[in-house]
Amino acid sequence: MHENLLSLYQPDGDERVGFIMADGSLTEVANIHQMPSEHFDVSAEDLIKHCEGAIGTFHTHPGRTNNLSVNDQQAFLAWPHLTHYIVGSDGVQAYVVEGHIVVKNAA
Repeated sequence: MHENLLSLYQPDGDERVGFIMADGSLTEVANIHQMPSEHFDVSAEDLIKHCEGAIGTFHTHPGRTNNLSVNDQQAFLAWPHLTHYIVGSDGVQAYVVEGHIVVKNAA
């Protein structure tokens, strides 16, 4: 799966965002944020359509590392049952919610 996620990375442009489904497939959705090159947001319709069957989320950080941002942390806390992946210039990093804290997942 990491190779599939790495293939989404672009050094510039807008952040890409989507869901990782239970069968391991990636479902990319539209990034509707007003500043898509810096942040991501998903429509309510896409959340309803994809979240129930998802085991994770992904988004890219074009031209930046896969480090967790404050906005990422807030978004991930809203979905504590999912594993969240950030794809950056330094590869893929998974994050999980433990208690009320977002931490790097070693897996």
